[in-house]
Amino acid sequence: LGQYERALEDYEELVRLAPESAVAYRLRGDAHLALERYEEAIADYEQALELNPEFVEAHLGRGMVYAEQEAWDRVLQACEAAVQLDPVNAAAYGLRAEAHSALEDPGTALADYCRAIGIDNTQSYVYLRRGLLYAAFGEHQQALVDYEAAVELEPTLTAGYIARGDALVALGDFDRALWDYDHALEMEPENPFAHRGRGLAYLGLGDGYGERGLEDKAGESYQHALEASERALEALADDPWVHWQRGLALHALERYDEAVQAFEQVLALPDAQDPELSVTLYGEMGEALRLWGHTDNSPARLREALQALNRALALAPDTYDRTRLLWSRGLTLSALESYDEAVQAFDQA
Repeated sequence: LGQYERALEDYEELVRLAPESAVAYRLRGDAHLALERYEEAIADYEQALELNPEFVEAHLGRGMVYAEQEAWDRVLQACEAAVQLDPVNAAAYGLRAEAHSALEDPGTALADYCRAIGIDNTQSYVYLRRGLLYAAFGEHQQALVDYEAAVELEPTLTAGYIARGDALVALGDFDRALWDYDHALEMEPENPFAHRGRGLAYLGLGDGYGERGLEDKAGESYQHALEASERALEALADDPWVHWQRGLALHALERYDEAVQAFEQVLALPDAQDPELSVTLYGEMGEALRLWGHTDNSPARLREALQALNRALALAPDTYDRTRLLWSRGLTLSALESYDEAVQAFDQA
């Protein structure tokens, strides 16, 4: 911050010497913005626009302040003014894309990111944000291409390596994903999103080893997944998905009681209202309770498992693949010696 404080002093002097200079007010506004003095920044940008209404950088400056304040409609207004004056201003399209994305208009956001890159293909953050938008659409291969471009342009972009790791996890390339997360942690050892990603990658590796009968390697991977998830939770204690992946690791390690507790913790979180997450949670909880009940020969646990699985099935939308839930329900009913209902569940599966 010291450099911005010193810059602000210089720009104060510039404004004093040239009070009719729009550039002087814009530069002082930039310094205020960097120091998070948003009201002062807005006042300077507005003064610059009074002196020169066609000053594109002052319109953009206002837009950046409004973005920091998450006043997205005002961001759009500022960007519209900028692109009207300068139709090939990449920064204006990039900022407008960010506003459209925040206002849940992903199609328009994507178009603006594409315009920004078409004008200037040297900005790593634009590739990163377009990649994140592709990922939200489920286009992970296209997202991967953008993340590759982002880290090539800026090799120290930690968020780029994490995002690329996330795309690789989604594409099932867990070894390469781990390299990206580890590289991110070399730059930022406490980054919780890199630890979260490592947890997911190790879960995927563990499942792969288990399918090939390599139980020892699977167990090691699940243990790594648990450790990474717990590191992530140190900073993301209210993130339901991190609790969920911790529960998956505990489940895979056959620590069923702890897995159930982890899933119950998720349901108690205020941000755990995602319908997909709720279905997944009740399904995983039901399966953990079933295996716990089978291990302890506990009909009470099996009945709890049945309740959780029934809840998952009730919440599952029509588009949800219920095969695994129904199969688990059938196994639970069979363990409870409700054979007719078990057969019905297997037939539905």
